[in-house]
Amino acid sequence: MKLIMLIVFMIGTVHATNCKRHPIYCQIISNYKKAIKLRLMHKMPSKKRAMKISNYIYKYSRKYNVNAKIYTAIIAQESLYQLHVKNCKTGMIEKSTHEIQKERKRCFDVYSKSVNDFIDTSHYIDKQESDKKMKDFERACDECLNKIDKYRRERICFDFGISEINFRTARRYNLDIHRLMTDLEYSIESGLRILADFQKRWFKKEPIDWWSRYNSPTRENRDIYEEQVKRWL
Repeated sequence: MKLIMLIVFMIGTVHATNCKRHPIYCQIISNYKKAIKLRLMHKMPSKKRAMKISNYIYKYSRKYNVNAKIYTAIIAQESLYQLHVKNCKTGMIEKSTHEIQKERKRCFDVYSKSVNDFIDTSHYIDKQESDKKMKDFERACDECLNKIDKYRRERICFDFGISEINFRTARRYNLDIHRLMTDLEYSIESGLRILADFQKRWFKKEPIDWWSRYNSPTRENRDIYEEQVKRWL
């Protein structure tokens, strides 16, 4: 019995020591468990992946002098540590003149083909019937033209990668959007680099909550974001 208790104690001690040595790793694992409990994810990712994410965060948080724990909580809120994510919405955008002209041409092409095919086979049809058929073709062409919409549905994506970096920010920092969603180290370093710039600009004025500017400059949105992020700290 004493031996069993000693083993249990040793296991607990090793676990505690690991969290002292790897606090970011433990934070990630804890957040995975929270996410499963909140039904934000269904399956526990591998501990090997969690350690890999932790190592990159530790490496680049030291490089950019940013609080690793805060960044770890931020990307839990942003992406739940998923690399291949992007924030997209579907909306309507105005078609270009070229697109509309192309659709109009398609209507006229159908009309022309219908007329030509009819002429080739209308030798024995009287004029009245022929005129009626031509009017039908014209009506069909008009309907086709009237159905052309000036707008089309479009899926547009705004934020990319594990750090959910906005496309405008990505352009400003000359970041590769494809790499943000495929290269884990690059995506994490990019997020910490951006967060470090917010820290440089705002830490003196807002030493407690400067980091929420990562999401928004407006106070109302930041208040909401801070509550969301704090649950992952």
